[in-house]
Amino acid sequence: VHIKGNSLDTGNHTVTLRWLNPKRAELWSSAGDLSVGPLPSGVAEMDVPLIAQIDLPIDGAGSYAMAIALDHEPTTEVPVQVRVGAPIAAASGLVS
Repeated sequence: VHIKGNSLDTGNHTVTLRWLNPKRAELWSSAGDLSVGPLPSGVAEMDVPLIAQIDLPIDGAGSYAMAIALDHEPTTEVPVQVRVGAPIAAASGLVS
């Protein structure tokens, strides 16, 4: 996710991530601080990448979403489609 900002966004902010299942129930959430320094001279806007590697709980197939809020205001949701496939059988015999 990329967060766009400008010189008015300088300061401390709170970023909240919420993992929602297909029934919109919250399965996981976390919040953290984001500090934005002054922009360099001549720069009008910034692009701040937000990268998170998280093991998320999944309670079934369907349309999940990562809801993202900035300073407690919802900003976007990233949709994730979860499908359930056939179980993978254990290999038998010689395997290389």
